[in-house]
Amino acid sequence: MLDRLPDDPAWGHGRVAGSGGVSLHYLRLGQGEPILLLHGWPGFSYDWRRVLVPLSGIADVIAPDFRGFGGSDKPDLPPAQGYTREILAEDLIALLDALGIHQAAATIQVSSPRLPRRFHDTY
Repeated sequence: MLDRLPDDPAWGHGRVAGSGGVSLHYLRLGQGEPILLLHGWPGFSYDWRRVLVPLSGIADVIAPDFRGFGGSDKPDLPPAQGYTREILAEDLIALLDALGIHQAAATIQVSSPRLPRRFHDTY
């Protein structure tokens, strides 16, 4: 499965509304306790393909595309209006809420060490 193309349905593609109604794309495989895999910049959910598959045997693994990346909407807004750490954290909260998840482990390919902190402080 690791060599499947990003748009292959076997990856468990899904969509939810993020903050401000932006459509967020995510991959989801497995069952169990949720683990959120957050890509770095530049990147997208498919970057986690080599981790997503093995973890899916023991957990509910969710790899979203941040707004502006991968299959998520790309709002035509200046970064200060549509792509702040606060807005990205709100998107993650909207994703987890839409999936009915109240607590999750998370890991990130760090591009901004402040985003995980903002997400933690908010959620």
